Amino acid sequence: MQRTLRLSDDETRKRCRLALAQALAQGLSEAEIRASAKEAEWALEPLQEGAKP
Repeated sequence: MQRTLRLSDDETRKRCRLALAQALAQGLSEAEIRASAKEAEWALEPLQEGAKP
């Protein structure tokens, strides 16, 4: 069974910014980030407690 996570607009923005920060830290170009964002297999690493993006 798959559940849908309902996020507030603020939480969605935070997650998007975290994903962008992770991609930039990995040295991806803007074109690679835009292309990867549309791929289902490209996902956020779990946010560890106390970690800052």
